[in-house]
Amino acid sequence: LTYDAVRVRSVVDAAAEVVSPLLNQKPAIKFVKIVTQSVPNVIVGDKTKIKQILVNLLSNAIKFTKSGSI
Repeated sequence: LTYDAVRVRSVVDAAAEVVSPLLNQKPAIKFVKIVTQSVPNVIVGDKTKIKQILVNLLSNAIKFTKSGSI
């Protein structure tokens, strides 16, 4: 495993970009991306795995949400 400094906001942006086509298919869902100040700017980890986890969580949220916000 390779651990690097990972910019949290850039990984969140990248994951949001991946799921944006799914969001376009569900106009009743509002996507709100908020990274609070309590979240560190940089963490140490595997960027690819972190992005994959976020994409999976967002994809499931979109899949199982009929209307409202994520």
